[in-house]
Amino acid sequence: MSNKKEKHDYHHGGIFGENTEIYFSALSGIFLTIGFVIAQFTELEPGYSLAGYIISYFFGGYFAFIETVDKLKQAGFEIDFLMLVAAIGAAYLDKWAEGALLLFLFSLGHALEHYAL
Repeated sequence: MSNKKEKHDYHHGGIFGENTEIYFSALSGIFLTIGFVIAQFTELEPGYSLAGYIISYFFGGYFAFIETVDKLKQAGFEIDFLMLVAAIGAAYLDKWAEGALLLFLFSLGHALEHYAL
């Protein structure tokens, strides 16, 4: 049982204490929404919506990145790595909104899993 807990322990704490992961997920969703609204409903230059998506990437991918680095140091491999690769691939294909949505949903799932436990 303890091995399973270690494998799925995504809580890292942070500036918001125990709730940092859920706040980061919420911030990811907020900036995703801002980027989307700017892209779809305003005449602003695309750089403004891109900025929203990049900030969303940061908040949505922060804990996945930490987990990936920790697992790679242990020669391990988890889904966090695949999600980051998928988000980077979306950015490479100029599909920033899709990558930001992926990271938002993934981070929200992790945060809710932690809350449920």
